[in-house]
Amino acid sequence: MKAIILGLVQGITEFLPVSSSGHLVVMKTLLGFHSPGITFEVLLHLATMLSVLVYFNRIVIDVLLDLKYLLFIVIGSIPAGIVGVFFGDYIEQMFNGVGWVELFFVLNGVLLMGGWWLASRRSTNRELSYGLAFLIGLAQALAVLPGISRSGMTITAGVLLGLRRGEAFKFSFFLFLPAVFGAGLLKLKDITEFSSNWGEIGGFVVAFFVGIVALSILKNTLSRNKFSIYGAYTAALGMILIVVDKIFGMV
Repeated sequence: MKAIILGLVQGITEFLPVSSSGHLVVMKTLLGFHSPGITFEVLLHLATMLSVLVYFNRIVIDVLLDLKYLLFIVIGSIPAGIVGVFFGDYIEQMFNGVGWVELFFVLNGVLLMGGWWLASRRSTNRELSYGLAFLIGLAQALAVLPGISRSGMTITAGVLLGLRRGEAFKFSFFLFLPAVFGAGLLKLKDITEFSSNWGEIGGFVVAFFVGIVALSILKNTLSRNKFSIYGAYTAALGMILIVVDKIFGMV
């Protein structure tokens, strides 16, 4: 049952701009959930990768055959890769409790609400370029912090930089693929023996299907210009956690 719940949380929060890493830290700290094993973490990464590939199945081949677009993805992946290599150990320590997460939840909310307030006053007709890809990659690098949403930062950055919403949505999730693949590879080195049970397989299946649903919900809220509601949610959640932390000392 624990694996199913973690798969459900992963599938929903990986794609909606509310930070999957932040929610998993909160579950671990406040609800007594222990971190999933390395094998299960890799399975969850694989499930979310497959969700993106299936959701975008009609254009995956076109992207793979478009050398220029692949270069956009490579350039956009550089900032997060650098941050992960040089600051990964320090950032990992931020996952040991809700102390940092609650602050970053609030920051995520402020950035999303403020970003979309500004975006509503800008025209969005620019084409993706190498420079824009790198700037969106910088936004993705910020999301290595627990509580900061990767999809939220990259889509918001893309729209603020003048991309059409559909293009920002598309690039965000093709930029997600190498990021999650790299994270999975880093986890693989820690696996000494691969084993899984039916519960973990169930968590994988749940994460996969829920991920596809979450992508549809995200695109719908994006097209309806309701993206900032996710910012309001994470800001409120962060403030509630701060109050709970002060009262009960949950860090």
